[in-house]
Amino acid sequence: MDRHEKHKRTVEARQKVEKAKFLEELRKTPIVTVAARRAGISPATAYRWKEESSEFAFEFETAVREGKNLVSDMAESKAVEKIRDGYFPAVRYWLDRHREPFKPAPKQGTPDARWTLADTVERLEREREEEDRKENKDKGDSIDGKPAT
Repeated sequence: MDRHEKHKRTVEARQKVEKAKFLEELRKTPIVTVAARRAGISPATAYRWKEESSEFAFEFETAVREGKNLVSDMAESKAVEKIRDGYFPAVRYWLDRHREPFKPAPKQGTPDARWTLADTVERLEREREEEDRKENKDKGDSIDGKPAT
């Protein structure tokens, strides 16, 4: 084996390791620049490999998709934690994006058959605000913070 062939094999072996590390990082963090830096390569190298090899391009896109799914799962998990903690904006966010399964069947003959759980949550929130206002008024506080007369 001549020097040129030996060098070529060494480079190919190194690139194989670098590609594997890059794809592993991309699965964890689907941001090419971040994954490339963590793998010890430049983003330009990653994109060049993608251009040069359809097999690598497929692995690249698969890793990005897996990474996005992982990040989405983590984000959804955090949102559910906030919902469990009673953080209303998280509850509202969830309902706004997932309300279809929560819609009750329309009642026959009702004027508005588009009622949803989110509408009920909104109504309950308004009722709670009204109760808070009444409670503050009963304590002698007015809206501007001065004692009621």
